[in-house]
Amino acid sequence: MSALLQVEGLTKYFGRFAAVDGVSLTLEEGRLTAIIGPNGAGKTTFINLLSGFLVPDKGRVVFRGQDVTRLAPAARVHLGLCRSFQIMTLFPDLTAEENVLLPILARRGRIGRAFAPYKADSEARAEAAEVLRRIGLLAYRDTPARLLSHGDQRLLELGIAVATRPTLCFLDEPTSGMNPQERRAVLDLVRELSASKTTTFVIVEHDMDVVFSLADYIYVLHRGQLLAGDTPDAIRRNPRVREVYLGEEVSA
Repeated sequence: MSALLQVEGLTKYFGRFAAVDGVSLTLEEGRLTAIIGPNGAGKTTFINLLSGFLVPDKGRVVFRGQDVTRLAPAARVHLGLCRSFQIMTLFPDLTAEENVLLPILARRGRIGRAFAPYKADSEARAEAAEVLRRIGLLAYRDTPARLLSHGDQRLLELGIAVATRPTLCFLDEPTSGMNPQERRAVLDLVRELSASKTTTFVIVEHDMDVVFSLADYIYVLHRGQLLAGDTPDAIRRNPRVREVYLGEEVSA
């Protein structure tokens, strides 16, 4: 494996509070990585820094050898780095197909012309159909996003991320609010997409069942600092991690 993204001494203050405090780590290409930690550990702030939605006070973010520390989110997407959010970011009145077409048309340099001619763009629509097929929503291509179930909306959001053809994709709590059946569908999809080796995924999760069933490698944040980074089995046995989680959520 080779280093896809390197983080060096990343720090972010809110007032005098260090939400992320001197974190350094490496994300390897092709390795499905999880970032975990108790509430308030700094996980979402950390992902916001890596994806460009926040600018760090100190440190560097290097993606595929390029310093992207102060690069805007849209510019990072063009380089192949994208993310999903805890809160839904769909266009509720657009159909599932149109939601997926947005990043496809943007990638093709056609976003300025919006949807007026998209029905005649057979290549873009074929690509959108393939994305919808992979996420199991092809039958709902003409359904407005707001009418989809919560689980299907989460799948659609993942489809939008995949449609950008990212090299690295951060998923912030991808199974939030899902029932067990919906959770399994998302996990199976992430596992399948990760196995294709075209996109490297990093998940931020509170659900330890999700983390330990999916991740190849786990980083643990605590109070804004990197507590540990290791394989799932080693993280389960790590006494410092067990202390932070009171030994319950990470027990075998």
